[in-house]
Amino acid sequence: MSAQEPELEVPEIEELDTAFRRTLALAVALLALFGGVVGFAAGDAGAREERLGADAQRASVIAMSRNSAMESEYYEMLQNSLDVSSLQRRGDIAQVRASLGLRSQQDLARKWETAAGQLTDMSVLAGNGKYANNRGLLYADLYAGPDLAALRQQAADETSASWGQKRRLEIGIVTLVAVALTLLGLSLTVGREVRRYLIWPAALIVGVCVAGFVWVLNRPVPHTPEAAMNAVVDGDRLYLLGDYQGAVNRYARALTIRPDYPSALQHLAPATLMANSPERNTGQNVINTSTPQAYRAAIADLNRALRVTGDDYPTLLNLGGAYFHVRDYADSAQLSQRAIDLNPGPPLPYMNLGLALLAEGDRSKALRTYNHAIQIILSRSDPSERDQLFSAALTTLETLAIQQPHSLAMVRQVEGALIAAESKMQFPHAPSASNTTISALQMKAAVPLLGLQFTYAGLPKGGRLAYIIYFRPRGMADWVQRGDLNDFESIDLPPSGSKKLPLPDDTSCPTAVSIQGQVVSCGFRSQFRRLTRGARACRRVPG
Repeated sequence: MSAQEPELEVPEIEELDTAFRRTLALAVALLALFGGVVGFAAGDAGAREERLGADAQRASVIAMSRNSAMESEYYEMLQNSLDVSSLQRRGDIAQVRASLGLRSQQDLARKWETAAGQLTDMSVLAGNGKYANNRGLLYADLYAGPDLAALRQQAADETSASWGQKRRLEIGIVTLVAVALTLLGLSLTVGREVRRYLIWPAALIVGVCVAGFVWVLNRPVPHTPEAAMNAVVDGDRLYLLGDYQGAVNRYARALTIRPDYPSALQHLAPATLMANSPERNTGQNVINTSTPQAYRAAIADLNRALRVTGDDYPTLLNLGGAYFHVRDYADSAQLSQRAIDLNPGPPLPYMNLGLALLAEGDRSKALRTYNHAIQIILSRSDPSERDQLFSAALTTLETLAIQQPHSLAMVRQVEGALIAAESKMQFPHAPSASNTTISALQMKAAVPLLGLQFTYAGLPKGGRLAYIIYFRPRGMADWVQRGDLNDFESIDLPPSGSKKLPLPDDTSCPTAVSIQGQVVSCGFRSQFRRLTRGARACRRVPG
């Protein structure tokens, strides 16, 4: 009897040629083709990014070289002009001596005149042309070339960065396509009941990839026409020459060519503030007062620029200051802190942050912020910059006192720290006069001089005295403090008595300015150390 052979169960074998497999194969082929198209687009975007990046590097080198050449040419012209002036003065002295009977001086005067004439040809500032004795015009015209080169670099950088972002997005889409292909391939290795958990996610990913690729393709790449850059260059030139309204018009022209041009928006904001500021004729680099309408317009322009550029230090800095003037202290503090995070070196964002913190009532943090700003100001090597930074801090603190009268005590405390630091910088070894009392303060404006008189008591020998003068055009709420309206001294006076101080020329009431088409005069206010009272005097301005 033979053993019965076991029966073997025949496994279920899925047919290779089925409608599902044919559909899946077609889907995989189309998806692979789509991935290849996206990969090609990513490669093209990368090539464009690389080419434009190289253009930006070349433009950067050109901008730097042109700026260096411009600076060298300008200062060479300026030095030659000073040399000509020196020779001419020597000739004038010799001529005067010759007129007094010194015959030998007559020949010397002619030699000095000849030498000056020979050197005159080496500087357009010393000649009789359009730049004669006009350094500002020469600098503005020379600056146009490097300015245009810098704008071309910025435009190339912006376009290159946009293509780079396209490339990164398209590489991300290719990665998702690879994930979808993997899921589709796995669907062939599982049963029908599990298959849908792989196919539907793959289909969803494919839909996202197709929609994302269409969005990336239609996303515009910024391009800055040469005409827009030239309009900004014209605006920068007019700004340097003090024609702020003309600069506003040129920046507006650039924005009609490219409405989202960040450089035009960034330059338009300070030009708008300057065009409406009583400080526009003072020669100050740091401007702290303008009209509310101008601040609101500047905020709108700077926010538009920020949406294009992302976090940008000058834009954040200017926005932090502008929001303070419209009494939006929270945004002022937040934007100023963002500016500090980007660049913690300069003092201005700390000053803006300190103002906002004082306005919000955070006294201890505001004092720490101001103390840090003071240390940065004292470390600056340029005396003019230090003066203007101290003046800017005092001006904006007075604005805060007007905005929030209840903060007056805090404002005076910070002003005292600023004035004490500036005084100590001027006379580091003189004793402090912190216990001195001041009374009977009077100020008189007698064009072109400004006279200050006061009675004092308890002044130590050689004590530091600081005279801080504010002005404001009639009709304006803000007081303006200028560095050239200050005076510091360390002098041996009797412990008690009276003092008269005639301020020299150029420190009297600033030249009349035109606000909204009207010529206005100035008011004065004096502040002695932390003195809160002040005498005021006005003078009438013809016209």
